Amino acid sequence: MIQAQLSPVILDNEGIFKYILIRREDNGNFTYFVRGFNKYEYHADNFKHFNKELKNITHDKNHQFDKNTGLIQLGQGVVYRCVGGGRVEHSHKNQKIFIYGYSQSYGQADHQITKQMIEQHLKYPAENVTWSNDGY
Repeated sequence: MIQAQLSPVILDNEGIFKYILIRREDNGNFTYFVRGFNKYEYHADNFKHFNKELKNITHDKNHQFDKNTGLIQLGQGVVYRCVGGGRVEHSHKNQKIFIYGYSQSYGQADHQITKQMIEQHLKYPAENVTWSNDGY
């Protein structure tokens, strides 16, 4: 199963950087993924990174990637859609993350979903993962 091979949350350990929220859509079922790396200046670069991860796993000949619309289409109706972005201020050492802002390319992510993903997969205490819709 492809989604079992993809880590749900991958964020750089320290710093302030852009992140994206990706939704996998498959026959009415949704799964989310979070990606954010210091090395990328744009949200779209994070999405390109995710696309490379996916291509390395699927080897799907029907794989179609559109960085501008935030869409990856695979065969049999499986779609990965960038549903927004923002920024994170992350301190792995202190197990704290502040999620905020939006992506000019993909709009604002649902930071509540991102918060839940981080709490569940990074095992950070709920009080250490905060978010705001303010800021860029």
